[in-house]
Amino acid sequence: DDPLWLNTFEKIYSLPEIKNTPWYVSLGNHDHMGNIYAQIEYGKNHANWILPQTYYDKEFKIGESATLQILFLDTSPFLEEYRARAEEYPNLMKQDVNAQIGWLDKTLEDSKNTWKIAVGHHPVYSAGAHGDTEELKKVLPELFERQKVDAYFAGHDHHLEHYQLAGKTHHFISGGGSGIRGVSERKQRHFAESSLGFAHVVLDKKCMQLSFIDEQGKELYRTRSCH
Repeated sequence: DDPLWLNTFEKIYSLPEIKNTPWYVSLGNHDHMGNIYAQIEYGKNHANWILPQTYYDKEFKIGESATLQILFLDTSPFLEEYRARAEEYPNLMKQDVNAQIGWLDKTLEDSKNTWKIAVGHHPVYSAGAHGDTEELKKVLPELFERQKVDAYFAGHDHHLEHYQLAGKTHHFISGGGSGIRGVSERKQRHFAESSLGFAHVVLDKKCMQLSFIDEQGKELYRTRSCH
């Protein structure tokens, strides 16, 4: 019941077109500086704020025969720089990283869904100010490839990016909702731009299309991936 909910969430996203849009939340480092459990409690009485626990998954139906599974990760506990500052991240120290990895691996192993997408705050690869997240690079790419994850969506860095190595998983950063930051050169990336904007994704049974749209409604980039 903190008034910040009203000032930074409820009043901001109140237009009729989006008022009843569900928000599936993935915790970030600034959330861990506060009380992440208050965010979980808030969701119990506010249907549009979906955060049942620190990490979770949700399945969606696509048309008559296809399905999408999204796995929402809590990436902050993986990072040593946060664990080294326990006084700033008190709740982060309670999180079991190995348990989360085990859950992610088993959930993906058991999945029969047409599409499998993961979402986390920190990117694995980034041409932005923070750069690659080394702790995630040791775990997620191998797991994603082995379990045939189609895409991983992240934020943290304030730009728009599409990155893919030789494997299956596409890596996207959609961090254009706040003050933008610069990007560096990187040979393997497909697209990276220091721009405000958002990612718009369309899925059907066979193909996923992603567009980056800037604050003026202009499409900056489009990519398409099919099974």
